Amino acid sequence: MRSLAFIAVAAFLLAGCASSSTTSTTTTSTTCTGMGAMHLGSQTVMVNITTGNKVTPDTITVYVGDTVKWTWPSSSHGVSSGTCTGGGGGGGYYGYGGGGCAPDNKFSSGVHAGPYEFSFTFTQAGTYPYYCLVHEQMMKGKVEVESP
Repeated sequence: MRSLAFIAVAAFLLAGCASSSTTSTTTTSTTCTGMGAMHLGSQTVMVNITTGNKVTPDTITVYVGDTVKWTWPSSSHGVSSGTCTGGGGGGGYYGYGGGGCAPDNKFSSGVHAGPYEFSFTFTQAGTYPYYCLVHEQMMKGKVEVESP
């Protein structure tokens, strides 16, 4: 009888949850909404900067207290919070990338040759756009941070 009650409570708590996984870096995430939504503690979410100068995934959703880890295997890159407004030219660390990006000083890795990893733990809910310090407009993304 107790095991049946446990199963009922677990089903209630997990109602509205969906899981997804990414095989490129073995990233697994679970998103819950509705009555059964709950956050099970701080997690680290991976973002890859690929050799083709792509940010994968370019938009992620995490919870307050979670850490995002950006990794790049080669070349020089850097992650900075801030926005890119378009236009400009000759921006970025090496004079390319489209320009038009401005840091907001919430986080920055500085520019580093790969392989390199940079982690940041989000302590407040909100939307955090970011871009590559070297490639600016060519490589940008967004972290959505929700309250647990």
